[in-house]
Formats: sequence, structure tokens, C-alpha cells
Amino acid sequence: MAACIPIRVSSPDRENSGEPQARAEVVPCQKATDQMTDAEIPSLPTMGPHWPELLSSLVIQSEIEGGVHLDRVPRGTVLEVRTENHIYTVVSEGWAKVQISGHPEFCPDPVAAHIHGSTWGGSMIRAHYIGRGMHMEFQIMGGLPITTSRIVEVSEA
Repeated sequence: MAACIPIRVSSPDRENSGEPQARAEVVPCQKATDQMTDAEIPSLPTMGPHWPELLSSLVIQSEIEGGVHLDRVPRGTVLEVRTENHIYTVVSEGWAKVQISGHPEFCPDPVAAHIHGSTWGGSMIRAHYIGRGMHMEFQIMGGLPITTSRIVEVSEA
């Protein structure tokens, strides 16, 4: 699936402010791009001129690799998040509140937690998103944040 999502990055254009605005669009390949209307092509957030190029490329790459926007997941959805070291079961309770299990020390059985999002291995986080190739960060209620090893796969269980 990840290799099936081509990306089209348009050249920077100028908004009313006169500052260049880069636009990136992810085009799902289930429908040929020449058959899609502009309204059907999802857009990434506008990245302004002061947004570092590296971060822009990381956000675009996370869309290409694939992942789950937790704010779009219905309550009760069960996700399987496979990292390099563990397989987590995540049950959505709405927004980023979940029941999580799969770590032998921190959550061998389902526990209430909040998924902050995913990182690229540093302090920059993509909020409420679980992305392939990234590191999931979650916090069990009353505990410290936990960062997983690299995410290999995210799927609905």
C-alpha cells in the first residue's frame, strides 16, 4: 500500500501576503490522477517559507509511508501497531484516548493511555498520528511518556 501512493508537489505559489507557500498533494492511486477532480485530491497542511525543508520532507514522507490519523478513527476500532520490537494492540476510545497492550513491561494487558503521536526519533512530534517508519509516543495514565521502536506496520486488526 505504501508504494501505491504517488505524491505530487506543486511549485511554490504566492498568497496574498506575498510570501511563497509550498503546496504538496498526496494522490491516492486507487483512482488515476487524470480522473480525479481537485476536490478529490487531499492536501497536506500549507508549509510556509519559514518551515524547514527537512521537516516538510519528513511530513510528506510520513504520508507516503502511510499511517493512521487518530482523530479520524471511530471509537472501538482495533489497530495493530507492529514495531521493530513489539506488537501493540490499540483500541480507540475516541480522539487519542486508547486501551493499549503489547509491551511486556509497561502494558502486558490493556491499559488506558493517550497517544501523543509519532516522532522521527527526536523531539518533533506529529500529533495524534501513528506512522510507518516513525516512533509512536504514548502515555499510560499517571505515567511518563513511552516512545516505541520504529513502526514497521499499522493495520486494522
